[in-house]
Amino acid sequence: MSWTKKRIERLQYDGRSFCFFTDPSANDGSGIRVLPSGKKSFVFRYNFQGRKKYITYGTYRGDSASIAQAERAKRQLLVDLDNGIDPSAQRDAKKWTVAEYYQKYMKGRIKLGRSPNTIRMYGNSWNLIEPVLGNRLMLDIRRQDIQGLYDSLLPQHGRALLAIRLLKAMFNVAEMDGGVPEGTPNPCRGVKTEPTVSRTRYLDDEELGRLYKVLNALPEKDKRYRDIISLLIQNGFRKNELLKLEWDNVQLDGDNPHVYLPTTKNKKDHMVPLMDGAIKIFQGITKVDGNPYVFPSPSPKLKGKPLADINGKWEKIREEAGLTDVRIHDLRRTCGSILAQAGVALELIQQILNHSNPEMTRVYARLAPQQIRDALTITGEKIDNLLNQDRIRLVG
Repeated sequence: MSWTKKRIERLQYDGRSFCFFTDPSANDGSGIRVLPSGKKSFVFRYNFQGRKKYITYGTYRGDSASIAQAERAKRQLLVDLDNGIDPSAQRDAKKWTVAEYYQKYMKGRIKLGRSPNTIRMYGNSWNLIEPVLGNRLMLDIRRQDIQGLYDSLLPQHGRALLAIRLLKAMFNVAEMDGGVPEGTPNPCRGVKTEPTVSRTRYLDDEELGRLYKVLNALPEKDKRYRDIISLLIQNGFRKNELLKLEWDNVQLDGDNPHVYLPTTKNKKDHMVPLMDGAIKIFQGITKVDGNPYVFPSPSPKLKGKPLADINGKWEKIREEAGLTDVRIHDLRRTCGSILAQAGVALELIQQILNHSNPEMTRVYARLAPQQIRDALTITGEKIDNLLNQDRIRLVG
């Protein structure tokens, strides 16, 4: 221990505005500051990124315990410096709770234009995090806290992973905008999680037959759901991209009937050629005056808005068809599986589905549009046949 009670007691205020006595035995920038009142504090002077700084790391209270406590604090300061962390940054940072910083973080995501579904997903994850960590300070969160949260949520593996991803993103941003001191390690790094098994569920021919037996029996007022589900399978649309599709982006005439998607999940526009079956579906949809969307909301309160979702109706349809494990996104996977089983090249399937793999994108750019049209004829004919099986369309 560098300082002793005897040495510290001998130090007296000498009139300097910054009355500081270096610890000669340490030679590391630490020392004692004496105020005019006689109060003595342990002070550490250092250089960080070319700037001279100092930080108080303890107060002498006339006993050996306060000296020992200060020594422990100094050792942590030296460790922080070795790791490239400014010791005074934590002192200067605002003391955000996790709940307070979550609100700041979400305002930033909304400004960046995150979709309502993404914002809702963040909210669902936050509902799992808040009871455990909401009242804790961001500065105090450690890896063991994140690991404990994940372990407690493990029975809900998918939701647990989303919660950890949200926290990891929050801490990454917090280091850049002052939520935690710059250089603070992200406590989510190194958290051990269970491996995720990729879901590859899709409908085979027998299951498609059961599905369309239900869809073709829907009453006329529910025709929109048959149209939406058919387009999801036939053209591999993402659900939200289809529900937000506007008539201005649907071209049914000319040599190249297509749907134009100006904004997609991967932030790139996408053009989807339309085959005869899909064209018939679009031609059978009645446009609603004052509403630009292909699938407008039926609610009078949401005039001019798109249909928000089909989850509720889909649950009833899949239950009746005996497909309770099939999710809406599996319909898009079914499009890919039909194409793959027909021998369509993987690169072409990925282009049709508008996947964002950068390596594959360079291959997609060289593919001729006619190849895409020929490939989509496969799903178009299958769905068109199902829609017209027995040449009967049952309505109620």
